[in-house]
Amino acid sequence: MTTPTLGRGTAEWAWDQQSRWSQAADAAKAAIVRSRVIVLVLTLVAASAGTVGSQVDDAWSKVLAGVAAVTLAASSVLIRGTSAKKVAEWTRIRSVSEALKAEVYHYQAGVAPYRDANRADELERRTSGSIDDAGDLVARSEGFVPVARPLPAVSDVTSYARERVEKQLNGYYRPKAKRMRVLAARYVRTATVASVAVAAASALSVAVDADLSVWVAVVTTFSASLLAFSTAQRYSYQQLEFSRTATQLDRLLSAFHGADDPERADRFVAECERVISVSNEAWMAKQVETDERTP
Repeated sequence: MTTPTLGRGTAEWAWDQQSRWSQAADAAKAAIVRSRVIVLVLTLVAASAGTVGSQVDDAWSKVLAGVAAVTLAASSVLIRGTSAKKVAEWTRIRSVSEALKAEVYHYQAGVAPYRDANRADELERRTSGSIDDAGDLVARSEGFVPVARPLPAVSDVTSYARERVEKQLNGYYRPKAKRMRVLAARYVRTATVASVAVAAASALSVAVDADLSVWVAVVTTFSASLLAFSTAQRYSYQQLEFSRTATQLDRLLSAFHGADDPERADRFVAECERVISVSNEAWMAKQVETDERTP
């Protein structure tokens, strides 16, 4: 079982563990996205090299055929970095990070199950439990140094509402929803332009009696690759999920009128963390589902 370093406060230790797992999750996601981008580029290079190679003299044709073969072989290797297993590992690492964060915020707010004198022991037990449940991934977090940062400035439920919920709502979910909407529209727009180019090239080839079919194939590959990348990134789904979560957190904040009643305070914090957790689990599960269906 993972335990705090001698002399360290339990909350500080748990917060450091959350930093390690958060960095590990960011690194795992970055590796997946990087592999997807490289595979996208290599696919386009292979398609272009093959097409140009069919239009030039024999010497250059062989060179470009070699380029196409090498890039296709490289992409077939690199695509393993985007496998369902890799995505599942990333989502599990992120789940641990988010679970640790939720426990620290519960602890700092002083709500259930952290109301009695043994609350530090309870935090250690729950934090260690979350880490131990992902024991096969612990090594992925060990290479990271915790970011030097204070504990959340939360001491009661009112400060929790301000520091956790309001900041998540206005500093994360709403901006993220806007960002995902822009990205989704950008990829769809680019793919649409490529599709129009395919249609224009086909019409032009008929009008001037020229064979542009090989370039139509390249542009078609480009369009399909962009759409596949956008689908893998789940931009549209993430936009909807971020927007839904923002709406729910806004509703909870609007209904919050202080925390004089301990039971009401417990329910408020628990419901806010549940909404955040459901959001995280939903889009991560969707990401795994998408990658499992990807051939």
